[in-house]
Amino acid sequence: GKEREARAARVPEAPRGLVELPRLRSKFRDQSRIMQGLWQQEAATRRRAYRRVAEQLGLEGSELDPGRSYDADLTHLKLAARRKLEQRQQSAAARIQRAWHLLSGRWRLRRSICQWRDAAVTIQRWARRAFARIRACYR
Repeated sequence: GKEREARAARVPEAPRGLVELPRLRSKFRDQSRIMQGLWQQEAATRRRAYRRVAEQLGLEGSELDPGRSYDADLTHLKLAARRKLEQRQQSAAARIQRAWHLLSGRWRLRRSICQWRDAAVTIQRWARRAFARIRACYR
């Protein structure tokens, strides 16, 4: 008993598991050869499917609710996409309205400038005629 324990204490026990074959580890050091290229494909998870559908609907990461990544359904994504579309439409409509307001204001300003100029020309013509009559009287 004691002799056996002393020998076991001196000799380290070999690790249990598969036998190490020479040159096998260096041959398959590249893990992609072992997995036959499967490492390039993403695992099909619910979260990745959620992100893929969100990208197809035109949603970005900042527009998604991070708390609903695992329990979200398609209706939630459709509502988010519809909200984004409505917001884009409203901002486009506001931009068009601002541009129209500026353009119509420009037209009104141009029209009033033309009216002022026409009025000034009319007053100048009247003044020339009036002064011409007055000068004619003093000749």
